[in-house]
Amino acid sequence: MQWLSRWTLKFLERVFRLPRHIRRISVTWRLWLLSAYRLVMKRMILVLMLTVCAFSAWAVTPIQELMHRYQDARGSRHIVAQGSVMNMVRPMLKRYPIAPLAPKVEEMALIKMSKADKAVRQQFALDLTHAVESYVSTGKSQMPDGLVDTYVHLLEDGLIDELVVFNPESMILYAMKGIFTPEELQKIPRNP
Repeated sequence: MQWLSRWTLKFLERVFRLPRHIRRISVTWRLWLLSAYRLVMKRMILVLMLTVCAFSAWAVTPIQELMHRYQDARGSRHIVAQGSVMNMVRPMLKRYPIAPLAPKVEEMALIKMSKADKAVRQQFALDLTHAVESYVSTGKSQMPDGLVDTYVHLLEDGLIDELVVFNPESMILYAMKGIFTPEELQKIPRNP
């Protein structure tokens, strides 16, 4: 039986990569230390995961929070495109006046509230006005589906990290994340 515990110990030492000074201790103590080491590592990994989750929750913008709140409302449609899905959506963006920004869009979220109940749409519009208070309005732009309000979220160095487009006629809200310069934003045609 001694050989089995030694074989198990060697296997676990390789998997967990124990330091060499622990390998010189007797088999019984090594097994005890290995189990303690595993428990500590599991706890550290758990603490690390919880820390990452906590910090990622703080990184949510007001518009993302609004979209998350209304994504399950009856009659709403919520779509998020990022990564490889964003590569398929990007050519579609080039048909719109925001085409100059399309290559720099890293993530796009869309929520459509046109089929939601009237009370839900009114509450959504009210919550949207509160959510865009921390954004800078850049005026109105003409899109193929009507006149839209555009807002940007400015960083400290003057760059833009989020572009928000809202169409009040069709109740569609777009939120595009990426790093844009003010010069690129000037290329979007404005309504006179």
